[in-house]
Amino acid sequence: MSLDFTVRLLRENNKKRSTVFSPAALGCALATVHYGADGWTQRELNDILFRGHSPCDVTKFYTDIAVEICQENPNIKAKMMNHLLLRKEFQVNKKWQSEVGSRFGATVETGNFKAAHELAREIVSASNFSTPKNLTSILINCASFKGLWPRGYYKPRFFDFYGDNETRKVLFLQKTLNNTLCNFSQAGVQVVGISFKDYNYKLWMFLPDKQEFWISLKEWIDSLNATYLEYLIEGAEWKACHVKFPKFKTENHIPTKRNLQNLKLNQIFTERARLEKICHPSTYITDIVHKCHVEIDEEGAEPVVVQHHAYSGSRLTNVRVNPSCGGGGPRCLRYDQDGQGQFNDHSKENSPTPFINSDTNAPIFVPRTLTPAASKVSMKAPKIPIALLGNWVNTQPKPAQNGTTPQPTKPFKSTQPVQSFQPQKSKQRFGPYRPPIEEFIADHPFMYLITFRDKVLFTGTYY
Repeated sequence: MSLDFTVRLLRENNKKRSTVFSPAALGCALATVHYGADGWTQRELNDILFRGHSPCDVTKFYTDIAVEICQENPNIKAKMMNHLLLRKEFQVNKKWQSEVGSRFGATVETGNFKAAHELAREIVSASNFSTPKNLTSILINCASFKGLWPRGYYKPRFFDFYGDNETRKVLFLQKTLNNTLCNFSQAGVQVVGISFKDYNYKLWMFLPDKQEFWISLKEWIDSLNATYLEYLIEGAEWKACHVKFPKFKTENHIPTKRNLQNLKLNQIFTERARLEKICHPSTYITDIVHKCHVEIDEEGAEPVVVQHHAYSGSRLTNVRVNPSCGGGGPRCLRYDQDGQGQFNDHSKENSPTPFINSDTNAPIFVPRTLTPAASKVSMKAPKIPIALLGNWVNTQPKPAQNGTTPQPTKPFKSTQPVQSFQPQKSKQRFGPYRPPIEEFIADHPFMYLITFRDKVLFTGTYY
């Protein structure tokens, strides 16, 4: 996993405000220039995009990313745009234009730069956005993401979010997930990785432990490096976890040119740039515009089913109602402290009530014993038989066929030793035992990554 480019850009944009950018989309935009660069210009781009690898590796790495983002996926809504605008007096190399179009989905256009400036302003949608006056070429890059969950989350509810300067009410998503990548073993940070409907895509969240270690998100990112971030991700294990994090939608642009110059990428912005393979006469990149949009909400690829959770210490019973069986509205089975079972009947059908065992996915049919008009049906679990009365067995006389009542027989004594039987309380009162469930509650600033396999597509912070 190549995280060096991502971490370095994170540190450059480490402000106390919510931000988002796409290392993958920005890398694809720079890879179009890298593909047409030569000499020292190409080496600078090589060190920024994929340090320690050859130019062919850089091209292949970002070609794979562009193909995955641009292809149709019913469960992931990801889009990317790379657009290079040149002055009309430049003659574009047709071979280079065809290659970057097929590899990175880039488009190249020559024309009026007054219109190019207006296009860039419209894309960024920021009042303080400006471009240099003497434009020769401008690289515009945009990306957006919205993924569907395997199952939708519960309806968002308002909870307190403790920002650095204020506490505010925010809509939170929450759910108990049976399979979540968790890494709570590292001091000072909690890590979870939640899979989308397409399991190749994951949302990783990194929450500094502010209560115990008093580490703010800004301080944690400043101390972050690619090796440690990769160690946190690879150390995550599949566990059951109750997650609770804000529903958010972030859209902003970053000062891309200034950030890249701080990362020692300078030559493509000067007249010394070696970009002869792109156009004739050779030119340089005047400015780069990058904008990103990420939306995380409760939507899933399947309708949300009614669930009920009964907690007893560290044990959890999850009885899920199947709304597609038996007709009518949802029905939920609940157990009280005495082992009494009740389910709320909102159906007009007089048919068995289907429930689903969350562990085995097998249906459990509970017969209705009252009329459909009853709002509640009480069910009592069979009691454990009382202990045998000592070691004596009392035999009752059987009535004779002639109508006379025979004398009762004398009770006989058992030859077995006396053994008192005491009923034992079940340790699995609410279903099979489960280990304590981890909790991830992101109620203060956190960092997140959206990954595709071993590639980082989007990253940002939430304040």
